[in-house]
Amino acid sequence: VCVKFTRRYSQEAHTFWADRKRAPELIAVNSLPAGWVMVVMEYLEGYDYWKVLPKHIEDDLVRLVAEFQRHGFVHGEFRGANILIGREEGSGKLVFKLIDFDWAGKAGTTYYPSRLHPAIARANNVVSCGPIQFEHDNYMVKRLAYEK
Repeated sequence: VCVKFTRRYSQEAHTFWADRKRAPELIAVNSLPAGWVMVVMEYLEGYDYWKVLPKHIEDDLVRLVAEFQRHGFVHGEFRGANILIGREEGSGKLVFKLIDFDWAGKAGTTYYPSRLHPAIARANNVVSCGPIQFEHDNYMVKRLAYEK
């Protein structure tokens, strides 16, 4: 298992991707004292970061991001470091798993943290503490294709 401690976490968003076999299995999300959240999930054995996404994985990601948005969700961190690639159990097919749902949630109720890393390229209208918008996620997903 993998255990993560964070200040906020979208169990709903994680479950959306896990139900589609595109995120680690979520085992538990527990509120702790002092505003912390403990997230227990499957450890992704054999999955790793790839600098260049294979075309079929890119297509799968774009399709699922559109579905994610139809359900009203935003993620805020669609970047290479949060997309792990490995072999699907059983079929051996190369697939991705999305991680890091700390900023994710329903559009209109989910905001960026007060500090954003300046080296990470984001849409022009992204601001600290501002709302995470569909267009921000779309911008980051499109950038993945240009990082080749």
